Amino acid sequence: GRSAPPVVTMPKPPAITVGTQDIGARLGTAAEGLRTALAGLKDEASAKSALPRLQETAKSLDDLDGLRKDMPPAAKQSLAAYATTLLVTLRPMIENALKTAGVGAIAKPVLDQIHAKLEALAKA
Repeated sequence: GRSAPPVVTMPKPPAITVGTQDIGARLGTAAEGLRTALAGLKDEASAKSALPRLQETAKSLDDLDGLRKDMPPAAKQSLAAYATTLLVTLRPMIENALKTAGVGAIAKPVLDQIHAKLEALAKA
């Protein structure tokens, strides 16, 4: 039988709080949702069904990017370091998903958006 692909473990989010928002946990949740969605991208049908979840992830990352301006420098650095770590894990998964037949045409615009937002968050 075929062996299952290795389970990718997401790095644990740092505690980064702005006001009442736990930014680290929100980024961690967005990344975990993205990881799960990416793992399920197998063909055109799965890409179509994953689209709402991917769009939700893109929106979450957008919201986090908006909150970043109110963060103290140390929190921004912490967030950037965490986003960088997440990119190391997620970038290859995004690239693999885009190479999957039927997935790229549907998911590429939103995955490019997500990738760009993660890159932006990775800059302190």
